[in-house]
Amino acid sequence: MAQGKLAFAFAKALADLSPAFRRRLLARSEESCPGLPGFSDPMALGARSVLEGMIAARFAQLENAGIHGVDLAHRAVEETLLQLRERMGRQLRQHCFREAGGETAAVIGALRAAEDATDLGEIAADYLAGKRPGRSAPRPAINLDEDLTGAL
Repeated sequence: MAQGKLAFAFAKALADLSPAFRRRLLARSEESCPGLPGFSDPMALGARSVLEGMIAARFAQLENAGIHGVDLAHRAVEETLLQLRERMGRQLRQHCFREAGGETAAVIGALRAAEDATDLGEIAADYLAGKRPGRSAPRPAINLDEDLTGAL
């Protein structure tokens, strides 16, 4: 369940970015004559939100490192998601240590498993392809034969 929620959160964050930003990102990565190394301007992509700015900055860093083509846009989005995942993970762990008490280890273990199982490359590829996430995060299947008497 945690993996589905985490993947949905990343896909939803990317879906909330402007379509114009995605078009500019793809167009710039497919240019046959990229700019000179060291002269890439992240603001040329027209970032209007914090996440767009993070992607644009990573895009410029990778472009200056000599990466070009569609791989440039994909890596910029994927590496930005990785950075965002690390930030969110730190915040969740801090919250767990303050609030979860005896359940801290279980919650952090579920978070780590979800982080390891979430394919950020696939989420980045879906975003760049223009795919939008579903309307809600996936829900776990309900087992109608589950014995709930021991849970009380």
